[in-house]
Amino acid sequence: MEYLEDNLGRDTIRTDVPAETAPRKDDPNDKLIGVLLEGRYLIERKLGQGGFGAVYLASDQKMISRKVVVKVLRDDETQNEWSARKFKHEIEALTRINHPNIVGVFDSGVTENGQPYIVMQYVNGIPLRALITPEGMQFQQAAKIIGQMGRALSAAHECGILHRDLKPENVMLENLIGDDEQVKIIDFGVARVKDSLVSSGSTKDLAVGTVAY
Repeated sequence: MEYLEDNLGRDTIRTDVPAETAPRKDDPNDKLIGVLLEGRYLIERKLGQGGFGAVYLASDQKMISRKVVVKVLRDDETQNEWSARKFKHEIEALTRINHPNIVGVFDSGVTENGQPYIVMQYVNGIPLRALITPEGMQFQQAAKIIGQMGRALSAAHECGILHRDLKPENVMLENLIGDDEQVKIIDFGVARVKDSLVSSGSTKDLAVGTVAY
């Protein structure tokens, strides 16, 4: 149950404000801030810290400084077989799925000190959690969100991917033109990947997810 405790305690990754005004979570001892990965992705600031990884805002220097999100496996987790395997599964899951309601993946690699990372789409929006109030939501809005989530999960399941940690914090609502909203499901960090090409799956899996969900 150790992972469940870590998962419950992790920070929510907020991308609900423009990158230029997003609150900084920079650690002066964080050696990745200011690093240029593969001569392309400039790490600007930390967005959140998870049970076995950290997420950063970065700019893609080869795409006119397009904002991207870089998820990096924590240095002390690189030798943990389970954590390393799940990180590879997340990369595989995101590369298998091509759906407008699931966050896109652009690239992956390894830092100079051996930490695997994933480069993903930056979602300019708010987490679903921010819209849930004691009074509830408008039926029409809720139905639209649930419909998009259902289509995204169906696409993932058809690709042999089970998210296993679906909750309001992992559902982003991207701001579109005309006040429209598009669901983006994020964080496939504990996903199960059927017939994985990057892992034999021989390592015993652990209980994962968030207890309340």
